[in-house]
Amino acid sequence: MGKVFEMRESIPSPVEIIPLDNLKTGVLWSDGQHYVYHNQDLRAACTCASCHGKRTTLHSLDPETIPPDIHYTNYHMVGNYGIKFDWSDGNNTGIYSYESFKYLNPVI
Repeated sequence: MGKVFEMRESIPSPVEIIPLDNLKTGVLWSDGQHYVYHNQDLRAACTCASCHGKRTTLHSLDPETIPPDIHYTNYHMVGNYGIKFDWSDGNNTGIYSYESFKYLNPVI
C-alpha cells in the first residue's frame, strides 16, 4: 500500500502590493485580508546570504543599519511560493516565502 499524503491548506498569496509611502507597504492577500508592513521590518527579515552570512544561519544584518526611509523600487513574484524585492539600499537577492511574509509583523 502506498503512502497517504495529507493535503496542506493553501497558503494565501499576495494579490496586490501597494507602496503607501517610503515607510510602509500595503498587501492585499488572496484570502481577502489586507495588511500593512513597515519597510524596515520587511528589509530586516531578508533571508539572503549577504544578510545571513554565507556559511551561517545566524542573521548578520544589523537592523540599526537599515535606513529609516528604506523602500522597494520593484518586486518580482518567485514561482508560486515567494516574492523578491529590489530594495533602495541595493539588496535584491532575498526571497520571502508567502507563508513567512504574511505574518511578518504586520502593522494592521
